[in-house]
Amino acid sequence: ATGSGFFGVQPSITAIVPSDPVVFFGTFGYTINIPDNIDETTFTRDPASGLSIDTTIGEVDPGDSINISLGMGLSLNESSSFSLGFKYDYIFPTTEEIDQVDNANPGNNIIGGKGKTDPLHAVSLLAGWAYQINEMVGVNLNFEAGLTDDANDFSVRLGVPFRFKNMFGRE
Repeated sequence: ATGSGFFGVQPSITAIVPSDPVVFFGTFGYTINIPDNIDETTFTRDPASGLSIDTTIGEVDPGDSINISLGMGLSLNESSSFSLGFKYDYIFPTTEEIDQVDNANPGNNIIGGKGKTDPLHAVSLLAGWAYQINEMVGVNLNFEAGLTDDANDFSVRLGVPFRFKNMFGRE
């Protein structure tokens, strides 16, 4: 996903418990999404009169969210490991200011108010594989399968992390 189009801040804390050859992990986070004034007007046509209904979207406050994940990683050998996990996101409702001008109505009435969505529950299963090619380069392949309607159906991520030795005078 490329994001929601709003700025946000996401503090989180992660706990790792090694139990050779398994490592258990858990993360708790809170995403703070920053409201923004969209100030955008869309026009639709009234089929009966052919006149437009103008809808202006004002301030939109995307819902904050609580993020929890739990899982385990299993080392297969010195270079390879796989992981399994569970992720849950509770996304608070989004609110938006809406004004409509009905040009088909002779009184040109302005209808205004706030719209509010339902909260979202995004639950996913996680699976991953990691391979350390050499001391400097690795490969991570991660899969995520959504279990609820609010989660992504399926996603795949490929990462190639690089380690830079002596970049800051340390190894």
